[in-house]
Amino acid sequence: MPFFAIVLFLTVTTTSGFTAQTSVTLQACAEQFGENALCGWYEVPEDRSDPHGRRIQLRVVVFPARISEPAEPIVWLPGGPGQAASDLIPLGTQLLAATRETRDLVFIGQRGTGESNPLQCPEDVTAQPSLAFGQLFDPGRIAECYRETLGHADPTHYSTKTYVEDLAEVLSALGYDRVLLWGGSGGTRTAQVFLREYPERVVAMGLDGVTPIDYAMPLPFSRGVEDSWTRVVEDCAAQATCADAFPDLDMDLDAIVDRFAAGPVHTSIRQQDGGSVPVVMSRGDFAYAVRGILYNANATAFLPLRIHEASETDDLSFFAQSLFNRMVVLRGNIIAMGLHLSSYCAEDVPRLENDTVRQQTAGTLLGDYLVRQYRGACNVWPVSPMPADWYRPARSDVPTLILSGYYDPSTPATAGERVAAYLPNNLHIIVRNSGHGSGFTCARETVERFLVNGSLDGLVDPCPQTPIVFEVGASR
Repeated sequence: MPFFAIVLFLTVTTTSGFTAQTSVTLQACAEQFGENALCGWYEVPEDRSDPHGRRIQLRVVVFPARISEPAEPIVWLPGGPGQAASDLIPLGTQLLAATRETRDLVFIGQRGTGESNPLQCPEDVTAQPSLAFGQLFDPGRIAECYRETLGHADPTHYSTKTYVEDLAEVLSALGYDRVLLWGGSGGTRTAQVFLREYPERVVAMGLDGVTPIDYAMPLPFSRGVEDSWTRVVEDCAAQATCADAFPDLDMDLDAIVDRFAAGPVHTSIRQQDGGSVPVVMSRGDFAYAVRGILYNANATAFLPLRIHEASETDDLSFFAQSLFNRMVVLRGNIIAMGLHLSSYCAEDVPRLENDTVRQQTAGTLLGDYLVRQYRGACNVWPVSPMPADWYRPARSDVPTLILSGYYDPSTPATAGERVAAYLPNNLHIIVRNSGHGSGFTCARETVERFLVNGSLDGLVDPCPQTPIVFEVGASR
């Protein structure tokens, strides 16, 4: 276990000219984060090229290993981008609890999220359900939020690059020379960049729902939704009860899409008090709702039924409700939308070329909806694009466990395969009955063994090739 300073802070001057902490004061914080949690803060310069500029505090949470001489710590990297690292604490301390025996569990806040100088752009969708429909981002609200953010942050310094630099510095201050990385979704990009920039510091890496460094989001999502829907249709056709109940799901989906030819459709959602609220749903809203459903295996099990019902009744309230519930999360404080945009607008959106967008979105359910939405938001959230060489892949022989969900519309198995090509010492598990990421179902014990041992030795794909079993009866 590394040395945790209780009172003393040593300091050094970096090559950039700013004074960096070389230790972290940690104190018990069980009431906030659970048994044996230790919490502290670490200060970094917001602009690493300006030694006299603003400094920001990053939240640090550590769960010490139960043994006296632990192996390298596990660093848990949040997704989104915009998720707080502390949101992953239940994953490490409960679902994968065996890791606590031999390794410290480390959660370092990404600047711009959680308690680490958050870049929030909250909207009360619950009070105004109409905010959830018609557009993913309201450019007027995003522009207003950008102006508000300038009071405590410069959004140009909040990206995967700066997070990785922060991680390296904080880990050194905690006394960790080498680490095991675990990232999910957007956190997989962080893990790859850290491995690329600090290869000597990584002993092993786990990636769940892989985002390649050069993925150029949100463009891949259009084809991703299409491919995921195709898998649903094929698997339904292979199940006698589903095939009998829904003999032509593609025709059912086309019938729904045709309803939007004349413009948005009137439907309704229900609030928590049970009251019905009328809303107006666009085609983009509907497609985004389908994408959200495909994230979750339990919800996907009902997707053929809901598509068929909607095609026969013209009732889109189920999809409106799904979208509304998702937007309550995205527009609230769970995802730091300012950080989300700082990342997308610097790393992804500038790389979208019109011809490529047309080619890759033509004929898809989602079309170019998300591309247009992110471009509109980035127009009023100005940040600097990443240089071309930032997108080079991470190449390494470190043991790497890769997990993908078969129905994942955002980070499908093909994305995992792209990254695996540069990481030859890998095991890629495709969870046949899962959506976004592995879901920690059949692969949970394998993940736990990998994180405990830091090795792929003796590990095999434990997951049966069993698809989702689709429901054919009503269940709301």
